[in-house]
Amino acid sequence: MFIFKFDHDNIKEVRAKIEEALEKIGDDYGLKFELGNIRFGEDDFTATIKSNVYISKEFNEERTREKFERNASLIGIPKDALNKSFKGLDGKTYQITGLNMRASKNRIEITDVKTGTRYRCPKSFLKF
Repeated sequence: MFIFKFDHDNIKEVRAKIEEALEKIGDDYGLKFELGNIRFGEDDFTATIKSNVYISKEFNEERTREKFERNASLIGIPKDALNKSFKGLDGKTYQITGLNMRASKNRIEITDVKTGTRYRCPKSFLKF
């Protein structure tokens, strides 16, 4: 099938073929691809492709824990605080899920235990 002009229908077909090819490449090289938005005109299209190295959940958790332990003392929180629950200043229960050391404020990443909503907060929000 040849395409002489792009439209919504044939862009969907092209997208499916690209995703299929990216999945095969990802399997061959241990990568995970994500095809973003496709913008198109009559005779051309542009797409964004994002790729990540596939990392097992266990390896990712271990790396997160190591980074947390390395950086926790810089912020002034205990090294063993990762995945621990605490009460916030608003009285809700949260769990510490990570650190973002590139942030100038609100470096501590937390999750509301009840709703699962993720937030960032300063150290002053924590009540251990």
